[in-house]
Amino acid sequence: MRTSVFHFIEDVLRDYPRTNSYIRDVQDNILAPYNPEHDENVGGGRKQNANNRSVENQALTIDSDKAIRKLKEHRDIIEWTLEEADDATRTIIAELYFKRTPALTITGVAMSLNLSRSAASRKRMYFFNQLVKRFGLRP
Repeated sequence: MRTSVFHFIEDVLRDYPRTNSYIRDVQDNILAPYNPEHDENVGGGRKQNANNRSVENQALTIDSDKAIRKLKEHRDIIEWTLEEADDATRTIIAELYFKRTPALTITGVAMSLNLSRSAASRKRMYFFNQLVKRFGLRP
């Protein structure tokens, strides 16, 4: 596996615990964009009978936003792969990537699971290869 792909998978896994908050942030930015120069009071009132499709446009924007779709896709792929993984692999991935400040290295996690370092590394690489296939990346 190329180093860039390995690092990409590591970055996606480290972001996984906060993915839902990232999705919420992007949705909030779409619903209430920051516009410091917008003044609704300039030029008088508004037409009362005008068709206002801003809510429809916001819903379509949220539904079609590329960043939101990618975040959801990554989240779903990781969840799917974690469900299929064995308990030892889930523990290895959680200890190394889901904690904000990991206390253990791959050797420490292997020792806590009564595995050799190479067995833990093989489990991690198998998990990474599954993610690479599901993301459609070139290993």
